[in-house]
Amino acid sequence: MAVAANDVVRATARLNLTDGQIAENVYHFLVTAANSDADVMSSVADKLEAMYSEITASMAGSVTFLDIQFYNLTQNITMGVSGWPTLTTGGSGSSQAPPGVALLISVTTFAAKVLARKYLAGLISGRWTGSAWDSTVLGAVVEFVLAWTSLGTVSPGSGSFLPGVQDQNGVFRLFREAIIRAEAGYQRRRRQGVGI
Repeated sequence: MAVAANDVVRATARLNLTDGQIAENVYHFLVTAANSDADVMSSVADKLEAMYSEITASMAGSVTFLDIQFYNLTQNITMGVSGWPTLTTGGSGSSQAPPGVALLISVTTFAAKVLARKYLAGLISGRWTGSAWDSTVLGAVVEFVLAWTSLGTVSPGSGSFLPGVQDQNGVFRLFREAIIRAEAGYQRRRRQGVGI
């Protein structure tokens, strides 16, 4: 199948943390023109690579980049799985912060109570002071957010893809503003061994 104009594609970025847990972050993109699945997957993988490259230096070297899973939400079909273009591991020799200690990013939309949250796991303990993340990692995360919330281009192929989030009613919502929390975030609803 091919991606049609205005299809919403979900990309799940998967990392293997030091303790063996799998961290997954889900991203939604609205594709503006018809393209092959392969072109969209490759272009989105490049965007995710650019995003995570901003924070790799603050990630433990024992964290491995597993894969990116793709799903077309509009057509309700699996698109496939791709590897990360070049990222393989975190870039620091320091130890990972404790399980469950993550950096929380919230990105609001123009719709009330519709937002995207990302818990960035695998960051090194040296960047976490026990109560807050240091300025080095916060600066890197600002660049991560700028890369995430910018327009992407399908190449090869045509058109672009917009970051946002699909709400419960299937309506795609564009981003309005991002909030990066200096305090550690923790997502409790995950069961042991899945996510963070």
